[in-house]
Amino acid sequence: MRRLRLTRTGALLVGAAISAVLTFPYVGVLQAATIIGTSGNDEITGSAAGDDIFGGGGRDLISAGDGRDNAEGNGKNDLLFGGDGDDELVERGRGRNLLDGGPGADILRSGRTGDIIVGGSGDDVVTSDKGQDIIDGGDGADTISSGDGWDIVSGGDGADTIGSGPGDDVVRGGAGDDVLRGGVGSDIIFGEDGNDTIVLGDYPENVDGDAEINLVFGGAGSDTADFGFQDDPAQGVVNNCPDYVIGPDSGGNDVYKFDGTVEICTFAP
Repeated sequence: MRRLRLTRTGALLVGAAISAVLTFPYVGVLQAATIIGTSGNDEITGSAAGDDIFGGGGRDLISAGDGRDNAEGNGKNDLLFGGDGDDELVERGRGRNLLDGGPGADILRSGRTGDIIVGGSGDDVVTSDKGQDIIDGGDGADTISSGDGWDIVSGGDGADTIGSGPGDDVVRGGAGDDVLRGGVGSDIIFGEDGNDTIVLGDYPENVDGDAEINLVFGGAGSDTADFGFQDDPAQGVVNNCPDYVIGPDSGGNDVYKFDGTVEICTFAP
């Protein structure tokens, strides 16, 4: 591995070797840099300013550093760390990649296969693509959209908005008043602490209610669950309860909606 080191500010650093270590050190007044990796396995460290970093092919380790950074991986099994600041991390390659936004309001977009995505503290926006992804929004009011495949999604503390895509997903809202939307497939949804809103069956593919069996656990607080189909035994509703399995709650007045019809139910711990 060849080591390349940038020795001035506000520059373009391009790795010319098959694999390289690219480092933007502290030199005078920091300015943003553009760093471009190689087609091999790179280790790239940005500055404390806002950098644009492109990993290229190979298995890359990118540490963007402080500041408002844009970092992109395009290889396989990349590790992307945003650090402090409002960063945007994008993975366009394949493999099992890790995206960690760190503190700040980050934008994270995963690749075409199963990735691990960590938002960190701050109000993050997370979008995953195909594959079996593991997503942790962290503290803050996060907006998370999971893609195709079975995903495990946790909003963390804060008022999160989570939408699960096609596939058998597990969604945990965490503490806070969350909005959780299930997609096509057999989902397990935990509202957890807070007054949560849980929506199932409002996607075009399943306007009459998802054909699969979903499990909903409201958790502590007064939650609202909208199942998106009529209060009718022909639709799987028996005694004003749907064919979805409603797990035991921790108490609280919960509201269940069936195509505009509202029933109020209370579950004992």
